[in-house]
Amino acid sequence: MTRALIIPEYASSGGTLTFFLTLLDIHQQAKLQTAVLIPKEQAFEHVLHDIEQHGAQVIVGPNRGKLGSKNYLSLAYDVAFCTPAYAKFKPDLVTVINGTPRMMLGALALPAPTVYIMQTYPLQPLRSGVRWLVQRMAAQRKNKIVTVSAFAARRIEHLMGLPFERTRVIYNSYRERNHTPITSDMATHQTDSNLILNTSHVAAWKGPDCWIETAQLVLAQRPKAVFRWLGVGDQLDEMRAKVAALGLQNQIVFAGYDSNVAKHLDEAYVYFQPSRIENHSMAVADAMAHGLPCVVSNVGGMPEAVIDGETGFVCPDNDASAFANRIVELLDSPYLRTRMGSAAQHRARALFSEAVQMHSYLDTYQDVMSRK
Repeated sequence: MTRALIIPEYASSGGTLTFFLTLLDIHQQAKLQTAVLIPKEQAFEHVLHDIEQHGAQVIVGPNRGKLGSKNYLSLAYDVAFCTPAYAKFKPDLVTVINGTPRMMLGALALPAPTVYIMQTYPLQPLRSGVRWLVQRMAAQRKNKIVTVSAFAARRIEHLMGLPFERTRVIYNSYRERNHTPITSDMATHQTDSNLILNTSHVAAWKGPDCWIETAQLVLAQRPKAVFRWLGVGDQLDEMRAKVAALGLQNQIVFAGYDSNVAKHLDEAYVYFQPSRIENHSMAVADAMAHGLPCVVSNVGGMPEAVIDGETGFVCPDNDASAFANRIVELLDSPYLRTRMGSAAQHRARALFSEAVQMHSYLDTYQDVMSRK
């Protein structure tokens, strides 16, 4: 039986955690004997329970700390963090899930074939010395860099020096268990709420200020509309206070966390996510799979998911007026919502399903293992 060590990075909720749990599903279905190496700060009780339910072993190491985040010290921390677990578990394969640029690059130096999955993309170039080391480690034939959009692969080439043609793009999937069964007529569902939905972290890079500004513009034209943001984050309280100061808390709602995402997707007319930085949004994939037309910003890998004019609309970043015009257009046209929602659902099924993702990762594992 193949022994696989996963070294994930995740928060207590959100996309990186969702992807980690999806990868555990893949390992379980493929019958890989799996251990998970995490720092103490990631040992959340509910995550430990999920790891145990997947039949995986947990190995807890030290936290990185501020010094461990700096250039060469980061690589040194990575090696020191990984080596004891590697020696103890003796994996045939290592998988790194990276949510912060530059973190855990040192795992590429481990003797086992390593699949390094970047859920993010770099914003700044690596320093020349670190860049040279990473290039040497990544160039080993047994290692593979994976990212979740072609946009990210280009950024990795430009800022890290890792060739585009050697980086594999595997799109994130929607979580089928978070949905009511998808039926052929789901894209034609209608409600009385005129609900515009967002299900993501309430953080600056997700554009909550622009979301509120857009909502005000739409409400001025369509007073029955309701904007609902489902999720938590460091700006949740601030955004709630801002909406309350506008006296619009009944129509612009920051609802916090709710595990029953499908219920909200069922009620929605449109999915709207004005991110300022985005790789490949699982929330957008979820909405598409549920038959919703999506209005998103033209950043990162968003245009690879949402095809402008076909499965929704892609608007300039931070352009509240453009977002509002497209949302009003969708609210006013049941035919357009149905056509785009149906196209979105077909695209999600074809490209972003868990089955497609599982096949791609197992194929990647087989590839690096064959080069061992």
